[in-house]
Amino acid sequence: MEMKRPFTARVVWWAWAVLAVMLLSVSSAVGVADELKPEVAEYPAGNYDPGPGWPEGWSPPPPPEQMSEQMRAEVERVIQERQGQYDSVEWWVWDPLPAWTHEYPWYWEEDWMPCGTTIYVYVYPKPDTQLIRQVYGRSYGWSRLYWKPCRYEPINSITEARGLSEEEALAEGRRAEYLYWVDKSHPGLAQVSREQLDIRGVKRAYG
Repeated sequence: MEMKRPFTARVVWWAWAVLAVMLLSVSSAVGVADELKPEVAEYPAGNYDPGPGWPEGWSPPPPPEQMSEQMRAEVERVIQERQGQYDSVEWWVWDPLPAWTHEYPWYWEEDWMPCGTTIYVYVYPKPDTQLIRQVYGRSYGWSRLYWKPCRYEPINSITEARGLSEEEALAEGRRAEYLYWVDKSHPGLAQVSREQLDIRGVKRAYG
């Protein structure tokens, strides 16, 4: 039995050493999770159609100095509903501004997202499509991703709505006409709907 004691002591020492390393690893992992910081999302310039420019007399709105009362109430509600999940709130104004803001009138929009134990409230520029339509008579659509944790999300694309060119309209008309006659000779094959094709126009063309 005397010969086994040094061996047993070494086993016990190694067990405690391994346990200590595991505890340190867990503690470090928790610390890293608590220190999570959001990233700023960026999208290629090709996602944004050229804008109409700023209307005469228009100037960029100044950045807000604090979150709105409506957003403050929303954040307080979330913290109350998810007690123990969040312990702090941070505020950020988008800076620097995206390049597209030099070609479009815009305004500040507000949003929030979670990251670790913190709620990040931020404001970002959003194109004023209503003002553009009123001033220039042109229509634009935009898109944006929502509710991605640890990620400040901007407007990720702006596209001008436009009608078909003469060539595109002719090509679309030929396609619809072809599908109509395929559907007529083989019912259900083309599955062309009456809403997609002016049946009366085709009947006039073919008697």
